[in-house]
Amino acid sequence: MFTKKSKIAMAAACAVIVIGGGSALAYVSGRSNDGKAEKTVKSDKNAKTSAKKSAGMDLNAIKSGDFSSVAGTWKNQGGDTYVFDDHGLKAAIFDGKKITDAEVLLKAEGSVQAATIKDGMLQASLGNKEHSANTVSTVAPFYFIPKGVNLPGTSNPSSDRLYCGQALGDDNVFTKTIESKETQQMENLSLKEKEALALLGLPEHFQSDYGETTPDMILKGQAKPVRKVNGQLQPYDTKFRGVRLVPEREKYVLELQNIPDDVYNQTSQRGVIYLDGDTIVYKTEAVIAQGKAKDETVQDQTTGKKSMYDLYKQYKNTKKLHEMEKLIVEE
Repeated sequence: MFTKKSKIAMAAACAVIVIGGGSALAYVSGRSNDGKAEKTVKSDKNAKTSAKKSAGMDLNAIKSGDFSSVAGTWKNQGGDTYVFDDHGLKAAIFDGKKITDAEVLLKAEGSVQAATIKDGMLQASLGNKEHSANTVSTVAPFYFIPKGVNLPGTSNPSSDRLYCGQALGDDNVFTKTIESKETQQMENLSLKEKEALALLGLPEHFQSDYGETTPDMILKGQAKPVRKVNGQLQPYDTKFRGVRLVPEREKYVLELQNIPDDVYNQTSQRGVIYLDGDTIVYKTEAVIAQGKAKDETVQDQTTGKKSMYDLYKQYKNTKKLHEMEKLIVEE
């Protein structure tokens, strides 16, 4: 089932990425004992799939459940994402949070209409894998739009697009991300390298577990936790050495290491980081408890987004990147 938050996000923004490739069917009536016929089937299958991908969107194939012509990664302007495999939607990623219970609905069921090809595009719906949860109010329009077809209210008809949302506009349009040697190189980075890049990209006013921090403060070992003085919260200077990005479900919590024992922090916020492919999402969470022990979070707010690859281009082979890596304490 969608969570309440994921339903709202789906209806409001509907980010789209598509991964994978459906397989073209090939049939050989016989097979030799040495397996040569089987290899021919696989070769034909791969060739047909590659041809379909290069030809652009095949609306009829998608309508029948073959998503190979839209294989790859698609993102909107905010970095939100949908991921498809050969058989349909595999995952959606909104503000760094991964949703796996969504599905592109192609067949008529209850109050949900069947996907149709109209005005040069395939008009389907986005709903829940648990079909009993799908009603007119819980599904969102989901369109596959080939190159050259105009969707009123949006721009860039010069490429294949995906659209999902309740309001027309470029914010709800997703285009394919080209896999390059550079993006493959990003996948080969170690977790510590990715964490170091994320720390170097911290937005303004990001909160560690001991107050607001910046990349330079982390590199210098400076912290400014807050405490009450005459009834007012005031920051004060202290030193630390090392940081940890502590995994907590799908996010990482920034914790300063080797803080002096007499330092007490009364901030009611903490910063968290989501790492998802090329997208880094920074959030501030309000927390219930104060001091060193933090209870469950009660709300969060996105404070920034960065491209991992852009940070890599900026900091690769620099002293700052090497120093930040050395400061990260592994469990």
